[in-house]
Amino acid sequence: MELFKKSKFDIICMDLHMPEMDGFAATKAIRQLPDGDKVIIIGLTADAYEETRKSCLNAGMNDVMTKPFRKGIFLNIIGKWTGQKAELEITEI
Repeated sequence: MELFKKSKFDIICMDLHMPEMDGFAATKAIRQLPDGDKVIIIGLTADAYEETRKSCLNAGMNDVMTKPFRKGIFLNIIGKWTGQKAELEITEI
């Protein structure tokens, strides 16, 4: 959240389980900030249950990806929400 306050982002990949604030609470908080309604938030989780997906969407996330995921799935979700075919080169860090 602090990063979002300082700099605007186009897309946030939100981990659901973080130490200080979970992804659900962080999403709700970001949505309350100026321009928080404009950013695309994609939930990331290893939990593939439909109930978790619904909770993500109810918290205000645009979409959800289960981990691990393939590059094509990631690019398709980005394309879905940006209206553009995503062409990114993903490299190892």
